[in-house]
Amino acid sequence: MHKKKISYYILFCFFALFSITCAPKVVYVAKEESSNRNISDDFGGTDEAVLKMIVPYKNELDKTMNEVIGEFTGELTKDRPNSTLANFMCDALVDIATSKFPEKNIQFGLMNYGGIRVPSVGKGPISVNKMYEVMPFDNTLVIMSLDKETTKLLCERIITIGGWPISKGLQLKADGQKLTEILINGKLLEDFNEEIFIALPNYVAEGGDNTYMLKPRPREDTGIYIRDILIEYVKKKKIIEPDTIKRIIINP
Repeated sequence: MHKKKISYYILFCFFALFSITCAPKVVYVAKEESSNRNISDDFGGTDEAVLKMIVPYKNELDKTMNEVIGEFTGELTKDRPNSTLANFMCDALVDIATSKFPEKNIQFGLMNYGGIRVPSVGKGPISVNKMYEVMPFDNTLVIMSLDKETTKLLCERIITIGGWPISKGLQLKADGQKLTEILINGKLLEDFNEEIFIALPNYVAEGGDNTYMLKPRPREDTGIYIRDILIEYVKKKKIIEPDTIKRIIINP
């Protein structure tokens, strides 16, 4: 009996200990203190070690961005319905796209007006950094196939919003907001019987700025950044003269 009592006692102690350790613990806060700490008190000053680590990369980046790749012989400005900056960018688009994809027979190129991010570019040396300022977005080159009806709708859209940047392969005439003539490399649109290939940014190709008519059309997104095209074009031409020829003529 003595041994049996001891066994019961041990078993009781085991269950009691198990209940205590498994029960949820409640912790009460006896005292709370708060204070404000200005982060500059702890992190002020300059970390020389970090600066030393960054400097080589910064120097290399500065060297790349400040590289002079060409020269503008005059100031280029952004305006509607025509402008020298718009002409430069769209001509660059078509020139480089044609050289990379000659089998497409690209007829013209265009960009949306808001895609040009600076009001002007001054006369003088052209740096890589300047092309980033002109086109900071990661828009890519798209080659798209249009039929005559879609081309007409697109050109009507360009006219109704006061003009967009277009390349020298396209000429538009209008009376007010009524489109009257579309010439593609000297040929009237109505005389085209083949598909019309154009070069444009992916933003416009995907329907940006209400170019809804383009969304169903066949296209190839090349993945090439527009700003890289501008850089390549300037490196190729070296000297860029402002093109003042009007590509859109809107009679009041």
